[in-house]
Amino acid sequence: MQAPVTCDQLPEQTLTVEQAQARILAAVKPMQARERLNLHRAAGRILARDVLAGFDVPPHRNSSMDGYAFAHCSLQTGQSLQRVGSSFAGKPFAGSLALGECIRIMTGAVLPEGTDTVVMQENVSLHGETVKLNLAPACGENVRYPGEDIRQGDQVLQAGRKLNAADLGLLASLGVGEVDVLRRPRVAFLSTGDELKPMGSPLQVTAISCMPSCRRWTWKHSTWVLSPTRPPQWRRHSVPPAKWLMC
Repeated sequence: MQAPVTCDQLPEQTLTVEQAQARILAAVKPMQARERLNLHRAAGRILARDVLAGFDVPPHRNSSMDGYAFAHCSLQTGQSLQRVGSSFAGKPFAGSLALGECIRIMTGAVLPEGTDTVVMQENVSLHGETVKLNLAPACGENVRYPGEDIRQGDQVLQAGRKLNAADLGLLASLGVGEVDVLRRPRVAFLSTGDELKPMGSPLQVTAISCMPSCRRWTWKHSTWVLSPTRPPQWRRHSVPPAKWLMC
């Protein structure tokens, strides 16, 4: 005698959730199709290929502080330096410095030849063009060197990564304007039952309006409703998407 089937007592051949998931995953093939997108459209997409740095970051020696750049060996003759110019992030100092000279330098600005150290502006006293160091820094202090953050050729992002805002900022800083990403899957939803009716059609007592609600989750989608008047054909009620069940 066959055992009764209840919510607590299912047939032996019934799949568990884990078994069903395993079968589905075994039948799914990873997406291979790619497309190239501008960074403005790439948020949330899956990176299709590794991204390598095209240059060192930072690309040159620069200051990590607002202050004064000079050659550290200049301090052997005293704690005062003569200011001979300025270096800004967008307008570097042209030329090189001699011993005993310094330049006003801003954060991110290139260090010119003849300098190897930056003293913070809070640690100096100004007397015209003479800069007196109240606290002498160590040699090389407050200097960032080429490739200190990223070396040219380093892998900065790996294929398969879901791109977020920080990733896009990193790519932009490396001069990358477009990336290759995996194409989003196209999914078709099937709703069956002779009680289902297209949205906007008159509903009888037993009818249910079928509303496609999957746009949030898919790139392109269809909702298909079984036509009770023309079995076994299918009618589509949705925005025109891609082909039937195309993935």
